[in-house]
Amino acid sequence: MNKWFYIAILGLAAALTGCTRTEVISAPQKAVAFQVGSYAPQTRAESIRTVDGIESFQSKGFLHAEGVEAVQPFFGANGETITYHAGTPATWTPSHDYYWPKSANSYVNFVSWYGGAPTTVSETSLVWNQTIATDANIMWADEAWRYNANAATYLEDDVEAGVPTLFHHALAQVRFQARLSKDKADNPETDDVKWAAKFTGLSLAAVKNQGSLTLANTDPLANIPQAWTGTGAEGAIEWVVAEGSTSASISMTSAGGIELGATAADILEYKSVLPQAITADMVLTVNYSVVTSYGSDATPSMEEYRTATVALSDFSGDITAWEMNRRYTYTIVINPDNGIITLIPVEKDWAPELEYNLNVE
Repeated sequence: MNKWFYIAILGLAAALTGCTRTEVISAPQKAVAFQVGSYAPQTRAESIRTVDGIESFQSKGFLHAEGVEAVQPFFGANGETITYHAGTPATWTPSHDYYWPKSANSYVNFVSWYGGAPTTVSETSLVWNQTIATDANIMWADEAWRYNANAATYLEDDVEAGVPTLFHHALAQVRFQARLSKDKADNPETDDVKWAAKFTGLSLAAVKNQGSLTLANTDPLANIPQAWTGTGAEGAIEWVVAEGSTSASISMTSAGGIELGATAADILEYKSVLPQAITADMVLTVNYSVVTSYGSDATPSMEEYRTATVALSDFSGDITAWEMNRRYTYTIVINPDNGIITLIPVEKDWAPELEYNLNVE
C-alpha cells in the first residue's frame, strides 16, 4: 500500500514537471516622440516654439522592418501631424501612439517639415514648388536616419528624449521702420524751427514670389540626423526663382498716417519673401508729410507732402541678396530739413550685426 502511495506521488510530480513551461514576458512598448529645435548659424538650437511660435509640424516615417523587403509607411501614406504637449515632461508626439519596432534590426527614417505643400516627400527627396505669400513660413528638418528608439541628442522645452528634429528656415523676411533724423533746427539762431512728420505709404516693386526648392538626402548608415543638400554649387541649398513672377503685396497705406519721431516706428512688420538677388528694379517708394512750425508757439505754418524712391541695390553695403534663414530690417531715416532720406538695412539670423547707409537726394 505504501509503495503504491509513493509511486503515485512520484507519478504526479513527473506529470507536473512535464507540464511545466517558460512564460516569455514582452518588453514594454515605447511610443515614438520627437526632439524639436530650429537652426540659426552659430547659435544653439532653440525650439521652434521659441523662435516662431509653432506648436506642430508634419512628418513622414519610412519603416524598414526586418525580413520585409519593401519600405512601409510608418505614419500612413499621408504622414502625421506632430504636436507639442505641455507637461512633466513635455512631449512632441503624433496624434496617437506609434510604437518602435521590436526587432533591433528594424528602423524608421523620419522626414519632417513645416509649411507649404511639398510636391515630393521621400527618404531621399523633398521638393517644393511654391508661390510665396507674405505670411508664409516654410521649414525643413534634418532627416533622422535609422532610428529604432527615442534619443536625447539635445533637450528643449523640457522634453526628455525623442527623434532629433532640427529645423531650418527656407525663406527670408523683410520689415520696414521709419524715423526722423531730427525734430528741430541745428542752427542755434533758428532753433525755433521744429518739424513733425507722418508716414502715409510704402511699396516695394519687383519682388519675385514664385520658385522651387529641391533637397536631396543619402543614407549615412547610422542612426543620426543627416543634413539635406541642394541643387546649387557643391550641394548648396537654394531656390530656383521663376523670373516672370513678381509680388505687389509688400506695401502699406495709412490714411491717418504713422507719427514719426526720433525713435523708429514700425511701418511694415516682417513679411516673408523668396530668397533672391536684390536687383536694380526693386524700387522702394515712400510717401510722407512734413509739418514745419516756427516760433515758440509751435504754430504749424507749412505742410508738405513728399514722395521719395530708393533702389535697394544702391546702398553702399554688402547685402546683395535676401538669403534663407535671414531677416532684414530697413529703417528709413527722414531728414525733414532738406528731404534727404537715409536707408539703414540690418541683417540678422532669424540681433542686429551690420548696418549700411544710403543717402537719397
